[in-house]
Amino acid sequence: MKNKALFVAGVIFLIVAIAHLLRYYFKTEMIIGSYVFPMDMSLVGFVVAGLLAIWMFMARRSRN
Repeated sequence: MKNKALFVAGVIFLIVAIAHLLRYYFKTEMIIGSYVFPMDMSLVGFVVAGLLAIWMFMARRSRN
């Protein structure tokens, strides 16, 4: 059961990482209230979410 949970978490983090990369590539503006989120934050989000995805996949592999 834990292997499935790690796999699902890895897939979710991977989707989030891809979403951040697409936002940066297409220069999509993200505004909440009056605050405009900088594009650089998407690069940070891509790296963090990507590393978390890799971590989940590696943890799943080490449990087998």
